[in-house]
Amino acid sequence: MIWLPTGSEALAADEYTQKEIGIPGIVLMERAALQLLSAFQEMTEEESGGFGLSRFRKERDRILIVAENGNNGGDGLAFARLLGEAGYLADVLMLDGIPKKTESFRVQERILEACPVRVFDAAHFDLKEAAAERRYAAVVDAIFGAGLSRPVEGIQAEMVRFMNRLPAFRIAVDVPTGISADTGRVLGTAFRADVTVTFGFPKLGLMLGEGREYAGRVLVRDIGLRIPEKGGAMVYTREKKDIARLLPARPVRGHKGTMGHVLLIAGSREMCGAAVLAARAALKTGAGLVKVMTERINREPLAASVPEALIELYDELSGDPEEYEAGREALEKQVRRAASWADAICIGPGLGTGDTSLELLRSLAKAVKATDADVIMDADGLNLLAKDPGLLESFSGKNVILTPHIGEMNRLLRAWPDEKGRTPDDDPTGVAEEFSAKTGVTLVMKSDRTVVASTEGIFLNTLGNSGMATGGSGDVLSGVLASLYAMSPKEAPRRERLAELGVLVHSAAGDAAAAKSGKAGMVAGDIAECLPGVLREAENANME
Repeated sequence: MIWLPTGSEALAADEYTQKEIGIPGIVLMERAALQLLSAFQEMTEEESGGFGLSRFRKERDRILIVAENGNNGGDGLAFARLLGEAGYLADVLMLDGIPKKTESFRVQERILEACPVRVFDAAHFDLKEAAAERRYAAVVDAIFGAGLSRPVEGIQAEMVRFMNRLPAFRIAVDVPTGISADTGRVLGTAFRADVTVTFGFPKLGLMLGEGREYAGRVLVRDIGLRIPEKGGAMVYTREKKDIARLLPARPVRGHKGTMGHVLLIAGSREMCGAAVLAARAALKTGAGLVKVMTERINREPLAASVPEALIELYDELSGDPEEYEAGREALEKQVRRAASWADAICIGPGLGTGDTSLELLRSLAKAVKATDADVIMDADGLNLLAKDPGLLESFSGKNVILTPHIGEMNRLLRAWPDEKGRTPDDDPTGVAEEFSAKTGVTLVMKSDRTVVASTEGIFLNTLGNSGMATGGSGDVLSGVLASLYAMSPKEAPRRERLAELGVLVHSAAGDAAAAKSGKAGMVAGDIAECLPGVLREAENANME
């Protein structure tokens, strides 16, 4: 588990490390500078062509460090000193736009006076000339760090625009100036880095929204910061290797009757493919039996595409009032029987939002009261819920997992508005946390960075790739989740982490599919086909 602090949490960790652990701020600053130097030297090594600085020569090429009067600037001054001592050609541009200098900054400023580094002030530095002469091979942003909460203006904004125009390699210290460490949003204007060297922990804003683009490649370096004890939820991420630790063990004596039963209420005459993808994914994730409850018209394509799945068919309800009521009662009994068989039920992929689909959801709300089944609502299941929000209360007491993409989430927020007026684009982790707490569900909010919010905290997925932005990818995730919940006994260790595990497995399969087919050419079926390889890798890791 990797902590993703907000700006205020990062500052609290810095303060805690100094006051409670006893490590002076100037020591932390020196450690940060040493890590910056180490990272810079890695970037300029011959074999580091991936960074774009492999042709840099210390005796020929100059580095510009742009610093303000705060602690982020102090990191920059210490870095400049170490560069000079190591034989690099380093210049420092002091902005002096913050009236009060921090004590650690003053110490670094005094030390720098005796070092082989040129120091300029903004008033006597010709920006146009520096850019025109291509004077600098690299520029380092040490203006503002994680604590910024207001738009960048004045001399700082002017310098950010200048640095972005320079034909130089761009490095940010901790967080690019102008990027919110909380949300990744641009505050007025922002430094666009090729590499960001951040300290202690990857800041949340570097993982979200525009922050991902402006941060470039993120290098996390340890300087000895400690996490303070805090109340409330924390945002964290995981690595691919965590899949092995979270994956439920398969019983040696298990058989298809004991390895989990998945019921998928999915597909319609227009969208049979969604049911196919979800069923295929559930089977390839390891469920013992998968049953697809779908419209009668889908029987042949389902049987041909997923021969391993069981199929239960229903008829669309009639428009005649008397026939409708009789059909509704029959449908309710059918759903009750199917639900009593299942360990996990997923409703929604390709289901449609007509009257028959609504009655299926209502019937399921009644049926699950007599079962221990987990319920996953996806796609049209969520759209139906947005139309009739009271239905969610009918699932009270059950383990419910909602898996909306951003559009579906916005529809749900009309029924359960965010108290602070935030949107998923503004503050995805904050919106997800509040929604989960308010409704009592586990929320899997899908986007380029999927958020899982539950009573266990806020998980932000950092695996996956842009090739997964393709129709049907969410249907595959639904099948993965349904399978994991069905296979995992109610008392299983780490069962509360199954939603996170499902997202990790799905994303790792997406990365495998991209490696095989390319991001542009991959489709959702490719993700499903790569699921067994991801699980095999995790199983092998657990055997080592």
